[in-house]
Amino acid sequence: MDLPGFSLSSASHVLPSPGFSLSVPNGIRWSTELTRNAFHRMTTADPELEPPILTVNTVISLLAVDYPAGKLACYVSDDGCSPVTYYSLVEASKFARLWVPFCKKHDIQDRAPFRYFSSEEVPLNNSLEFQQEYNKMKDEYEELASKIKDANKKSIDWNLECDFAVLSIEMRKNHPAIIKVVWENKDGISDELPHLIYVSREKRPKHPHHYKAGAMNVLTRVSGLMTNAPFILNLDCDMFVNNPNIVCHAMCLLLGSRNERESGFAQCPQYFYDKLKHDPFGNQFEVLHKYLGNGASGIQGPFVRGTGCFHRRKVIYGACPHDIGSQAKSLTPVHEYLEIGLSIRAWWNNQRMGRINATNPWLFGAISVFLKILRVSGTVFEVTQKEQSSNNGGDEGRFTFDASPLFMPGTTILLLQLTAFVVGFGGMQSPSVNDASGLGEIVCSVVVVICFWPFVKGLFGKGKYGIPVSTICKSSLLSLSFVYLVKNASKSQ
Repeated sequence: MDLPGFSLSSASHVLPSPGFSLSVPNGIRWSTELTRNAFHRMTTADPELEPPILTVNTVISLLAVDYPAGKLACYVSDDGCSPVTYYSLVEASKFARLWVPFCKKHDIQDRAPFRYFSSEEVPLNNSLEFQQEYNKMKDEYEELASKIKDANKKSIDWNLECDFAVLSIEMRKNHPAIIKVVWENKDGISDELPHLIYVSREKRPKHPHHYKAGAMNVLTRVSGLMTNAPFILNLDCDMFVNNPNIVCHAMCLLLGSRNERESGFAQCPQYFYDKLKHDPFGNQFEVLHKYLGNGASGIQGPFVRGTGCFHRRKVIYGACPHDIGSQAKSLTPVHEYLEIGLSIRAWWNNQRMGRINATNPWLFGAISVFLKILRVSGTVFEVTQKEQSSNNGGDEGRFTFDASPLFMPGTTILLLQLTAFVVGFGGMQSPSVNDASGLGEIVCSVVVVICFWPFVKGLFGKGKYGIPVSTICKSSLLSLSFVYLVKNASKSQ
């Protein structure tokens, strides 16, 4: 999260939350005070694709924010019903009891331990007391990471651990609702940890569960019964809080409005750590956040991006925000990049990736929506691979390919342009009717090839950096078929 990225949106009207009931497993004790200022909710779905150490760091950074702990609660939704995830949270809560006082005592800003201890900057506090505490905390975190790593290797017999008996990856799609209080701030003490609750919603094979949306809905209802905080922060499992005062800033915006109908949510845009130079994949969106985001804040704010967003609970239960017209720029001026310290190369990478995205993932997205409307196929939610480190030995900015059909459109477009070059310069092109030079076509083809330069490298790359032969063959067939049809059509005219 980053404070300057906050934006504010309005809801046209707010409806009261509907009633609901939920049976809580026996043995869960809860304090009589149900009202909290805010609660954090985050989701994870697969311990293999979303390593628990990432989830743990996100949770720890939330537990360590500078806000009265008695007014906060953190709910973690585990759609994988994984004993590893639950075990990691239990161990993380033990570590957090040492980590949170350390952060607040020494005013640590990066409160996700993996970021703090991986920083190359030398801590400014050189006192003997701090160095001793720093080394102790680093050892404690390394021990925590080691325990989670061992658990991931299935070196723990979960059947012998009674607290984990109800959890099983084999039952991830067929199990009752599981709610476990990992840590409870019984007396609402400000200097302790906030509540930490593990939730794995009920799943049955023949009942649709609506993927992440369903998980968020369950968290909203469970939290409504247990703590009923009026404000909710959504976070993905691979994010962390880089500003410990973030809750205070959000409350200033949401509580500072004249009435609750004027402000529906406050959100932070996503910023990346260890980001790649010149934004080679065009996915850092710094210019978008700086200009379009701030501009949209003046017209009731941009759309909710799903993560890093503080909602009013009442808005989730039925408010209808004003419709905001879609705003997009296909060509962002170069000077906007230069004004915020980015390079011309970063501008070009964003333009290039805009064309690649439009002809590859967005094309398949449009097709999938069309097929869903026709009821030919349903929605499939795929969990993406999360990585803690992006260090690939200098290859961070290179494209990786596999046999997915997602890469066929881009490969086909590239081969089509290369075929056009061969036809044009090889004298195989039919005489033009108006005897035009064809310079415009050549320039356009050159621009397209430059835009798809990562695919050019993929044609000659090896391993994961090379386009699979099967994809090249299919794309070659498509491009040659298109050329054949065009030539026949031109002859018939």
